[in-house]
Amino acid sequence: MKSIFIILLLFLSASYSFGQYWERIDTIFTPSEIQTISFSSPFFCDIDDDGDLDLFLGSSSLSNILFFRNDGTPENPKFIRDDNLLKEVNEREYHNSASYPFLADIDGDGDYDLILSSFRGLQYYRNVGDRSYPIFFKIDNFFFEINKYTGNDAKPVLVDIDGDGDLDLFIGIGESLFGGPAAGTVYGFRNTGRRTFPRFVLDRALTKGIQDVGLNAFPAFVDLNNDGRLELLIGRDQNTFAYFINTGTKKNPFWSRQSITFGNFETKSYWKNPTFADIDNDGDYDLIYGSADGELYFYRNTGTSKKPSFKLESQLFEPIRISGGSASVSFADFDNDGDFDLLSGDYLGGFQYFENKGSKTRPSFKKNNRVLNSLRVPAFSTPIFIDINNDGLLDIISGALDGKIYCFIKSANGFIENHNLLKNIRVREKSSIAAADINNDGLVDLLVCSGSPEQYLMMINQGKNIFKADMSILKNVYFPYDARPTFADVDCDGDFDLVIGSRDGRIIYYENTGTPSYPVFELNNDLFRDIKVKQNSSPGFADLDGDGKPELVIGDYNGNFFYYKSNFPLNLVNFYARSKGNPVVYKWNNNPFERNYTLTFKISKARDILNPFKPEFVLINIYDLKGELINTVYSGFLRPGNHQINLDLEKTLSYTGAYLYTIQITNGEFYFGRIFYIKS
Repeated sequence: MKSIFIILLLFLSASYSFGQYWERIDTIFTPSEIQTISFSSPFFCDIDDDGDLDLFLGSSSLSNILFFRNDGTPENPKFIRDDNLLKEVNEREYHNSASYPFLADIDGDGDYDLILSSFRGLQYYRNVGDRSYPIFFKIDNFFFEINKYTGNDAKPVLVDIDGDGDLDLFIGIGESLFGGPAAGTVYGFRNTGRRTFPRFVLDRALTKGIQDVGLNAFPAFVDLNNDGRLELLIGRDQNTFAYFINTGTKKNPFWSRQSITFGNFETKSYWKNPTFADIDNDGDYDLIYGSADGELYFYRNTGTSKKPSFKLESQLFEPIRISGGSASVSFADFDNDGDFDLLSGDYLGGFQYFENKGSKTRPSFKKNNRVLNSLRVPAFSTPIFIDINNDGLLDIISGALDGKIYCFIKSANGFIENHNLLKNIRVREKSSIAAADINNDGLVDLLVCSGSPEQYLMMINQGKNIFKADMSILKNVYFPYDARPTFADVDCDGDFDLVIGSRDGRIIYYENTGTPSYPVFELNNDLFRDIKVKQNSSPGFADLDGDGKPELVIGDYNGNFFYYKSNFPLNLVNFYARSKGNPVVYKWNNNPFERNYTLTFKISKARDILNPFKPEFVLINIYDLKGELINTVYSGFLRPGNHQINLDLEKTLSYTGAYLYTIQITNGEFYFGRIFYIKS
């Protein structure tokens, strides 16, 4: 019998590519498909000349510029990420840490050119394509003289400030790491050349009246009252803007501070990096700005082109993410409505809860700030749902920066912190926890990792939550820096595998090639080899779409969540080799003249403490006595319990003889038997 499955599995394995295992779906956590990147810097223009605004998104924490093409309409934009347009630019600027993008027609040929601020100052990419199909070609040393003034954190803006038909240059100064101009100041460079061949010369007359606004200055120009003179809004490393109107002339502006127009904006975010664009195509300028935690704020101009009035709206850019950074992932049906909810920590030590407002098959997460907001640990919380006291209620345990394990017990009146239950379990720093019944004894065990690769604890539950360290289970496992572990039955073979997030954003997978009672973890570099986030990955698994297979969600340092749907076929698993016990043999007891035959079998409850009745994939095949596959009579998902599958032998089998059937279940259970059929 075993040879049948070896041959079958070799064939299936050879015909399936590892690259097809996971499909990233951004719309679950980023409905706008715009990821949240800390210290974000947005800029809008119609780069492909199709009549709507596209988005360029930079960040001082990222090594490249992201581009999102508008696939919607001018009135209702829909942004789709496109990595092709700036591929060569990003490859060239990767080591220069390009951050702030700005596009303008510098050479006067009617299309957009690209200016980047980088660690080496301003960089110029001329558009050698056209208005519809841009191709960016770098012109070295174009800003050589200008970069003497910029430092390595400058925000460029090009506008025709003096109304002479060519573009002038303004630069907001940020915090330079190795000296440079004073942070928070703004420099102006008048274009003394031509529209097609600019020459920028420092002219302090262009910035009269502009004060030092703080540690960073992010200028944005706009004519909000349609009087022909530009106003200046400066974002900064604070939670408010600095707004200036021109009380001088176009040629010789004088900037006077005004506090009314932008005085009532939100103040919870800081490091505001603004840009103006007519996002809704209604003839006036809306305001969009980036922030330190990466969220893009959208203020729609509900006034007119002469009298602006701004209203904060969240639906256009708001991602589903944590406030702050260092997201972690834990799933459970916290509100008992039949679907999985999400729990995350953050770098300030808080707990952030996202209720699943969707269903078992279509998740839709919404942050609920009223739930769990009173729970807190010192910093870098990594909470997970767990019924630690086995009372049927979901408790929460969390790691923290100090290496301790914090325990919050659920009661009728909410959560009560238990200071004694896990007080003896501690690592040096940045504790992070995975929980599972790793040895199949009915008790929940704990794996505790730390910020250091060499320090971790595998704590085996001896009963009554008395834990004893046993490192032998992890003898083949090597942990990364800032390890974020989780146990999950990734390959659906009935035992727990180990998946680890890391500081560098990789996902490390140790497949359990042992049994549910005696795990053996072996490194598997294939299953997650193409999955990586920017920094500090934190994986979690749950069957979020009801297909019986676990989906992967990764939290990252910026506070984002990334959703990956599993696409690997469950019949790749070697069920026979990993069955829980001896196969159940059904004896030949049917009447050979019967047309119908009923297969009876049982699926045991899953060992997943958060989802014991999850569906299992069931595959029923019929073979001839040579081991050749004759027919697959059932392939689908069934929940734990007793089951019957009715076979129509006349339609299933083509000739008289003896046949073998197999019932393979992804929890490791396996049945086989014989059928004798005489064809009429």
